[in-house]
Amino acid sequence: MSVSVKPAYLLLPAPAVALGVVVAMRHGASPMAFAPNVLAMVLGAIASVAFAGQTAQRQQRILGWAAVAACALVGLTLASSGLEGVHRWIRLGPVWLNASMAFSPWVLGAALARSRAWASAMLLALLGLHAVQPDAGQATALGAAIVAITLRRSPLSVLAVLALVAGTWMRADPLSPVDHVERILVLAVSDGPLLAGAAVLALGVLFLPMVQALKHANTEYRWLGMAFGLYFAGEIAMTFVGNFPVPIMGAGAGAVLGWYAMLINLRAGV
Repeated sequence: MSVSVKPAYLLLPAPAVALGVVVAMRHGASPMAFAPNVLAMVLGAIASVAFAGQTAQRQQRILGWAAVAACALVGLTLASSGLEGVHRWIRLGPVWLNASMAFSPWVLGAALARSRAWASAMLLALLGLHAVQPDAGQATALGAAIVAITLRRSPLSVLAVLALVAGTWMRADPLSPVDHVERILVLAVSDGPLLAGAAVLALGVLFLPMVQALKHANTEYRWLGMAFGLYFAGEIAMTFVGNFPVPIMGAGAGAVLGWYAMLINLRAGV
């Protein structure tokens, strides 16, 4: 049995992207830097509608294979040339795609539907890749989500998660921030209460699918909604801790694709 998609949810990233353009232009950046965000929105909306039209059995197969492919794509970053010894991106022509932000939600989503051993192995492998890249921001956000997923099923995995996240923070990250990518939220706050409030609202509405999932009759959906909420909140929080990309509002397709991946894993809008 297929599920319906909530059309309004497909447009939720639009205010954050638009606000990012406004703030970036106020600080001298070109609006074309956000073209990948817009393209990712279009692709994400199409994928969400297409997924919602599949049978439940086919949806499960798609999610399973997507999780395996996601791990492989995040691992592929280690084979890239990287930037100053940091390997977080897959290059698609002129676009550098942050693989973890784009694909990690598929692994989180599949974990609850798999056995305890499969879920723990896949999640810890994914987290370990971030220690090699290194990417402490994503590792921390993922760590919070992984704890939510594994705590009740494999409490010992929590210790491994904490160790991997701590190890990632021990790795040097020499990259300097780009204003319209990593500092766009800080700039919005610095531009006064109006833009700061608009940023809070634009990012806040992106939690609606997760909040809706918390009300679902299915326990697994509720736990997944919590995990995705912690993950997305962690991504936002990390931008105030280090030079990490602001999801959706900062220029870049990765986080936009990742948000739609979360929406799809919540069955295109529960």
